[in-house]
Amino acid sequence: MIVMALILLLIGFAGIVSLFLAQAYRSTRASLSRVKAFSDNLVKNMPIGLLAVDVDGRIVSFNQTAETVLQLSSGKVLWKKPREVLPEPMLELTDHLKTEKGPLEKEIDCPVTGGKIIPLEVIATFLQDETGAFLGYVILFRDLSEIKQLKREIERNQRLASVGKLAAGIAHEIRNPLSSIKG
Repeated sequence: MIVMALILLLIGFAGIVSLFLAQAYRSTRASLSRVKAFSDNLVKNMPIGLLAVDVDGRIVSFNQTAETVLQLSSGKVLWKKPREVLPEPMLELTDHLKTEKGPLEKEIDCPVTGGKIIPLEVIATFLQDETGAFLGYVILFRDLSEIKQLKREIERNQRLASVGKLAAGIAHEIRNPLSSIKG
């Protein structure tokens, strides 16, 4: 009877422990699911282009901004080698990352479909884990077309303002002698 009670007590204890473990597993799985959904949503809706290349040299991430800027669909890009789909200036960045491990910041002119050239600000880096093992590359880029256009407009406005000041100065210098002659 005592042995039977001990066996039932151990089975009950094992049942309670398994319930706690199952609950912890469910909560961890739900938490992981939320974190994955958040990070996927974050990458998808970033205001800058993101391109990630894995250990095997295949593109594993290509967000919507990257699609818009480079005018390539993610369906045509994902799981392919960068040499197959990316423009030459982007390939030069990945080649440069193979020789230097630090982050690389650069402005490049990137050709896209239709012969258009888009100025890009690019940050590329080498990914590694805690042990220093190679995980791949990440390239972040932003279209500078609008910024360059605004800079050109500002420079033009500054030149026009300078011409206006010069014209006002000349008019003043001509008006002074004419006023004395008129007087």
